[in-house]
Amino acid sequence: MRGTLSEHWSGELRLYVGATAADELQQVEDAAEIDFSLRGIGFSSTEILPEKARLEVHFPVEGESDSVEIHGKIVSAREEGSPGEEGTASYRYGARFEPGSVTRSQYVLAVLQGQFPRPLPAAMRRPASLLELAAPDRDAADGASEHSHFTLRNPAAAGLQLLAGGDGMADQEPVDDAVDLELSRKGLRFRTYQELPLNSVIQLRLPTEEGGDVLSVRGPVVWSSDVTTQVGGEWRQQQQYGVRFLPDDEEDAARLVAILRLLPAVAGTSK
Repeated sequence: MRGTLSEHWSGELRLYVGATAADELQQVEDAAEIDFSLRGIGFSSTEILPEKARLEVHFPVEGESDSVEIHGKIVSAREEGSPGEEGTASYRYGARFEPGSVTRSQYVLAVLQGQFPRPLPAAMRRPASLLELAAPDRDAADGASEHSHFTLRNPAAAGLQLLAGGDGMADQEPVDDAVDLELSRKGLRFRTYQELPLNSVIQLRLPTEEGGDVLSVRGPVVWSSDVTTQVGGEWRQQQQYGVRFLPDDEEDAARLVAILRLLPAVAGTSK
């Protein structure tokens, strides 16, 4: 997964370099033609940068004080063509991100390619820097895998809404007490004290502040079972339901798994 950024987006990424870890970082003011991927970045500049300089990419999310930072090192440099009219040569640099940066670079690409909201939905905002992303990094777009799944103990705490309705999604009712929601590309399972008809259609929404959907996936209930859980020393019976997503919603479900991996582990555990 990679993307070459337009002039508009290039202005939103700030690049900083320093010769050594002890040196103060200096911004590359004229960075242009930025080619951004999960594992590295390429850019052009008229500045002569130190060999193997450390590099930081800053991507503002909610303003100057809240940004995603990706660290790396310049690994290649070459002069591009002959000097321009003003006698200034341009150089093309390539940098490789540090291991463990995939989650952050995946997030930046998702925002730039319109797959992730910006600014973030209210439920995803944190006062602390997004640099502290708590979900484990993946060496690939693991969220898109058919077998990749994400388990949330409390979906509502992560900003998700679960709704149950008829075949045409008429008379939808919220399933507010849903817990241990396990989401994958193909479907989901969850537990609740509510008894839902087997012909129910379940919709899982990630809403925006304005009430619209960042993503929405749905599918029919295909199985159910009784489960007994211990709550405060008392044994209580719940219902567990399995949902199979509609084929057209599988890509959005995979994207939702990837988004959840980017969230702080407030209420969930990725598997």
